[in-house]
Amino acid sequence: MKKKITTLLLIFLTINIANAQKFDVETLKFSGNNDKYLNILVLGDGYTAAEQTKFISDSKKVIDYLFSQAPWKNYTNYFNAYAIKVISTQSGVNHPKTASDCGSKPSYTNNPYFGSTFDVAGIHRLIVPSNSTLIHNVVNANFTSQYAQVLIVANTSDYGGSGGEFATSTTEVNSPEVVAHEMGHSFAALADEYFAGDDYFDEKTNMTKTSDPTLIKWKNWVGINAVGVNKYGNTGLSASWYKPHTNCKMQLLGPVYCSVCTQGIIETIHRKVNPIVSYTPTNGATIASANQYLDFNLTELMKPVTNTLNIKWKLDNIIIGDNVDFVKIDQNTLSNGTHNLVVTITDDSNLLKVDNHASTHLSTVTWTINKSNLGVKLDSFENKISYSMYPNPTTNSFKIEFELDKQSEVSIDLYSIDGKKIRRIENKTIDSGKYSNSINIEDLSAGSYLLTFKIDHSKFSKIIIKQ
Repeated sequence: MKKKITTLLLIFLTINIANAQKFDVETLKFSGNNDKYLNILVLGDGYTAAEQTKFISDSKKVIDYLFSQAPWKNYTNYFNAYAIKVISTQSGVNHPKTASDCGSKPSYTNNPYFGSTFDVAGIHRLIVPSNSTLIHNVVNANFTSQYAQVLIVANTSDYGGSGGEFATSTTEVNSPEVVAHEMGHSFAALADEYFAGDDYFDEKTNMTKTSDPTLIKWKNWVGINAVGVNKYGNTGLSASWYKPHTNCKMQLLGPVYCSVCTQGIIETIHRKVNPIVSYTPTNGATIASANQYLDFNLTELMKPVTNTLNIKWKLDNIIIGDNVDFVKIDQNTLSNGTHNLVVTITDDSNLLKVDNHASTHLSTVTWTINKSNLGVKLDSFENKISYSMYPNPTTNSFKIEFELDKQSEVSIDLYSIDGKKIRRIENKTIDSGKYSNSINIEDLSAGSYLLTFKIDHSKFSKIIIKQ
């Protein structure tokens, strides 16, 4: 999730937050603790004090619609949504009538709180809030937890919207579909699948210059659910950029998200949140009774509506539980000394076709069980690991990137496919946050190799192909 305050901006934001206006906040959707779940904040622009009931109705309409659409509806249990009732002095937004496609629409100025205006970049329908600093100040002054996305609802019945940092829509009849499209941009960094102009071409989840269906980033979906390799156009740059579908919500209002965009939204959810909300026991538990069973529980989990979570419990690397929220261990079966219990959670949704997904996004809790003649002492910690390795196949080098929720002991080793260790790449304590390392393999012969990872007590491996 996005951090509310960075260290470098702390003093600046503290001053601005103190000066920012306080507004009422209303719950639109609640799944759980704001500090654990993904929070969507809806801010109105161009709503007067007398129009706040309308603002709540408009906000609820688009939020309800968003979570009626797959994959948002599949992961609705991961989200909260709140409306911040921002009051503008005048009703409506701005239209300077500076775009060439305004037609007969008149110009008008209404002094909306965040300055939302049509005609941005010479496109009439492109409506954008012009004061992003004020948006940040209002959010920080009125919502104390982290947030996943801000959505601006502009009080005008004219058609329009935009993506970017803040998803934005109007109240026109198509606004729920516009919100679903713009959230694809703002939340999941999806590209438009219509031709928006040469300046918008870039490598994204659903946009690429690669045309080989065996190498394209959505290769696992090619031939399924009408996913293919489709040109954006037949002339100029558009003829050398490709999209996965010809009837996707990121191209047209009305269709569902294509499989590639659906996967992109889910993977963003996986990157942003840990589905383990709470567990027991926590750190420092001591059990003196020699006859007492040791109970380990995942007391609260975020689960997809159709639960696709895969839960594995391992005691000293031996599976003792599968797809259950708790296990019991008879302490009399444990020898004196240290034992490690690890529960690992991955998502096996059939909406995903990601290579090695089980080791791309995983959440863990590790309990260290220290047994002695005096009793049993338990310590625990949780971690969320997001991982990527690219390019693969490669010629001379590849890059490893991962992100950790907690400081972890990390070792990375490269093996030949028959199990001979070639080199140790990493073996150290790594702080929470992002890790990146470029690995040179020019000296290796062409073929397949095995890269093994150990992050605390979680182990996984991936095959890397040298061409």
